Order: sequence, then C-alpha cells, then structure tokens
Amino acid sequence: MKKQEIRFKDKVVNVLGVILSIFLILVLLINCTLIMKSIIHKEEIPHIGGIYPLIVLSDSMNPEFYSGDMIICQHLNPDDIKVGDVISYYDERTLKPMLVTHRVIEISHDDSRLYFKTKGDANNMADIADVRGESVIGIYKLRIPYYGHLALFMQSKCGFITCACMPIFILVFFQMRKRNEETQK
Repeated sequence: MKKQEIRFKDKVVNVLGVILSIFLILVLLINCTLIMKSIIHKEEIPHIGGIYPLIVLSDSMNPEFYSGDMIICQHLNPDDIKVGDVISYYDERTLKPMLVTHRVIEISHDDSRLYFKTKGDANNMADIADVRGESVIGIYKLRIPYYGHLALFMQSKCGFITCACMPIFILVFFQMRKRNEETQK
C-alpha cells in the first residue's frame, strides 16, 4: 500500500513539474517575442495579434488597476469606443510620445475626425488635451495584479537568465529523480 502511495505522489509531483515547466516556457516565449518586437520596431508598442500587454506605471486609474499591475489591451476600431471605456493611447503632447490608459468621459467629432476626452479615475480633472482617434492603440480588457513587477524583472538580465534556466533545472531535476528511482528498483 505504501509503494502505491509513493508512486501516486511521485506521479503528482512529476505532473506538477511538467505543468510548471510548460507554463514557464510559454511565459518565456511570449516575453522573448515581445522583447524582440520592441528591439526590431522601437517606435511601436510590442503586441501579439493585436493584444497589448502593458505595465501600469502610475496610480491614476485606482481602483480599476494599480501601479505594478499588468493590463491587457486589445486593438479596437476607434469608432467602436463608447463613453466609459478605458482606452490606451499615445499622449502626443510629450517630447517622446508616451502611452496613457484612461477612461473615456466624452466623445466628439470635428471635420470627420474622432476625439475622446479622457480622465484617470483617481484624477480630479479631465486630461488637458483631447485624444485623436488615430492615437488610440486599444481598449482595456484584463488586469493581472502585480504581474507588471514580474514582467519588468523578467526583462532584466538576471530575470531573463532565471526564467530561461528555471524550466531546464526543473526538467533535469525530475529526470534525475526518475532515473534514480528506476535504478533503485
């Protein structure tokens, strides 16, 4: 009976190790793809199939999301945006266009152009300049709490090495353990 319990526990541990390794490999592949896209296309926000993972750097949208969270935005035709939607857009008033994610509070048209008045949920006033429809990159869809901190770490040299090596170490550990058990039989 004890041998069956040990074998079952070993199988569970092996399955969990494989699942963890697959997850880490997928995260690493996605991160590598985004890093390579950001190197190749320096002027564009890296995305995968119109899905933009963005790291929140300020608390202007509390309590919707917080600094250090990762948010997922999806590309959307500006004509489909409604009042109340949270959009990510280029703030073209800065020297180097900066990405901002705020809520749409008003929509207007001028000479067949679409404009959005936006405001951060935690801000007292609306943003100074209206956002042109062409400046919108997407609409907010999902929040992953605290993952922005991890994503920034993974983009560092130390984080990249850790995330690249960890799945390999896990797989090697389980293979060595499995071989050790087989030789003991």
